[in-house]
Amino acid sequence: VKQEEKVEEDETNLIPHLTREEAEAVFAALDTNADGAISQIEFVKGLRKNSALAMLLHLPTHIEQESESRTIFQLAFGSMDKDDSKTIDLSEFLAFYAPAPPTSLAPSV
Repeated sequence: VKQEEKVEEDETNLIPHLTREEAEAVFAALDTNADGAISQIEFVKGLRKNSALAMLLHLPTHIEQESESRTIFQLAFGSMDKDDSKTIDLSEFLAFYAPAPPTSLAPSV
């Protein structure tokens, strides 16, 4: 059981956890046409233009076809795009990078 917990913990550490405000600012920076959704093209261009942003999100700055960088990007984008719309809206972005803390199921006293 300890080994399984360790693996699960390591996987969650691969995704940076941002505050809601940080995540909203990053989303706004990536949503260059301000339509409320980030397309794959907007995301790739944003990472290419801003290496600090790419580092913050733990994603490559240059994403090339048929390379590991493309695979990494596609996995991250697909994990965020919960409705398979091929775009990421703010709620999907926040759920991925700034998840709400778990709520307690214990009754309040």
